[in-house]
Amino acid sequence: MDEIIIENLQIYAYHGVYQEEKEKGQNFYVNAVLYMDAAGPGKEDKRELTTSYGEVCHFIHNFVSSHVFNLIETALRWRSGSRRRRSAWNLSPCR
Repeated sequence: MDEIIIENLQIYAYHGVYQEEKEKGQNFYVNAVLYMDAAGPGKEDKRELTTSYGEVCHFIHNFVSSHVFNLIETALRWRSGSRRRRSAWNLSPCR
């Protein structure tokens, strides 16, 4: 299994338990690992056969910035029902 790794994707969002976090927002950093079989895309050298990490970054950004959660853990559990391919990602606030 091959991996596409996205590190420190910065997203400004409004997650948190405290009202100030929800009003002012803060930077969150997402790390993601996408697992895929790159044999076909690597052999054929065709973009349409692979996973676009740009599209994945946009998906993660849209998800994190368009929802509001008290706990980051809730965001991580909630997104697992949205995934189409096997992937793992974590989310942490910048303090």
